[in-house]
Amino acid sequence: MNHFYLDTPALWEVDFSWEGFAWIAHDDNEQSVIDFRRIDKSGRELIAVCNFVPVQRENYCIGVPLAGVYEEVFSTDAEAFGGSGVTNGGSIKTIDEPMHGFDQRISLTLPPLSVLYLKCKRRRQSKPNTGPAKTPKTTRTAKTKTAGKSTKKQTE
Repeated sequence: MNHFYLDTPALWEVDFSWEGFAWIAHDDNEQSVIDFRRIDKSGRELIAVCNFVPVQRENYCIGVPLAGVYEEVFSTDAEAFGGSGVTNGGSIKTIDEPMHGFDQRISLTLPPLSVLYLKCKRRRQSKPNTGPAKTPKTTRTAKTKTAGKSTKKQTE
């Protein structure tokens, strides 16, 4: 974990300024999930998605600033750290539907009690978007797995 931190300037380079941080969504208190961007001084960014409950979330959608393919570059749920090893794989393609003030979104599986870090590994042409000025209310659907049961839930 320490190597990941040291090798990822977005986590520490612009640490004392709002230029190095931007919320994606901080209002999903019903599912206890937050997601945000960390940006280094060269403009490279990392997205963090935090699931604060012991429940796996499937098809959890967040808006993202760049169109293309994202990669899960680090997960606190990795088996090496005693986690369950739930992963999103190496290619998470954006969907051209607006969410959280961005023109596209991605769908993720969030392991229980975890933080995922994502990077855009392949960009494709899209309208430039610097992020939400004012985040419109969006509806999000997430499946929740608890003790073998699966339920769908919609939140604003």
